[in-house]
Amino acid sequence: MFTGGSVIPTEVKFDQRSLGQLQRAMNKLPRDLAAKHLNFATRKAAIVFQLQAKANAASIGDSGLLAASMSVVKSKNHSKIDHVSSYFVRPQKNSKSRSHGGGNPKYPGDPFYWTFVEFGTINQAAQPFVRPAFSAKKAEALGVFVKTLKSRLKLKRK
Repeated sequence: MFTGGSVIPTEVKFDQRSLGQLQRAMNKLPRDLAAKHLNFATRKAAIVFQLQAKANAASIGDSGLLAASMSVVKSKNHSKIDHVSSYFVRPQKNSKSRSHGGGNPKYPGDPFYWTFVEFGTINQAAQPFVRPAFSAKKAEALGVFVKTLKSRLKLKRK
């Protein structure tokens, strides 16, 4: 049941020593340039979660609005110190989702109900689609992150 304080897992843990080559290359760059590379790679990795969450949402049988509105959203609360941004994968009101109807009649493209589907309510069992996407794709997303960062830094792949 969604209580308003529930949090979707957002961490991927890995052995940082295996990324020594990347770390050394990043340390050689100016901070703002390194942050651009990190943000680009993070967004690419988030797309892996977005695609899986979209597929999961399509299989739960709503009007298609949840799947159509799955987005990668840049956090507005990014770190101003190290210039690194966070990204969220979640349904968002957008022009593509308006054509699917559903949602609030006052705002037809607004998938406001996604938390009720994800976490459930007193009257409806949870039908998670974002959390399973994270669980299923975290290793693949980490691989995409590392590959993208190596490519941007033009490092030899190991």
